[in-house]
Amino acid sequence: MVTIRPASERDLDGLCAVLEHLPFDGPRPVDRASAARVFPTILATPGRVVLVAELDAVIVGTADVIVLANLTRDVRPHALVENVGVAPGLRRKGIGRALVSRAVDHARAAGCYKVQLLSNAHRVEAHALYESIGFEPNATGFRLYF
Repeated sequence: MVTIRPASERDLDGLCAVLEHLPFDGPRPVDRASAARVFPTILATPGRVVLVAELDAVIVGTADVIVLANLTRDVRPHALVENVGVAPGLRRKGIGRALVSRAVDHARAAGCYKVQLLSNAHRVEAHALYESIGFEPNATGFRLYF
């Protein structure tokens, strides 16, 4: 059975192993030394939680959730979900659903008026998952990469 919990510093190697397989154009190595420098800052960021999915003591998935203060909507915050990923051999087994559902729970508990995530246009299977959880494809996203 999969366990979803907040990440701790000891989870960095397992987390990086999952992140290397986020669906870009293929696997991309994560620089562990750089990750080790920034991870404590990520974990200490107020309103932010990096969730990990653990199966048999192995990190097999992740989702990064940050709650952001807001001046509109009666100053209710909103949440952004990033870096949702599941180990390649374990996709379509409910792990992604469990992670995103926990992210939504985190946002709801923080009083957010919305949860937002972006997904690459070609990730049709991921879109079906997000829609089945209640997300709606009702916005146009723009990105500027550096």
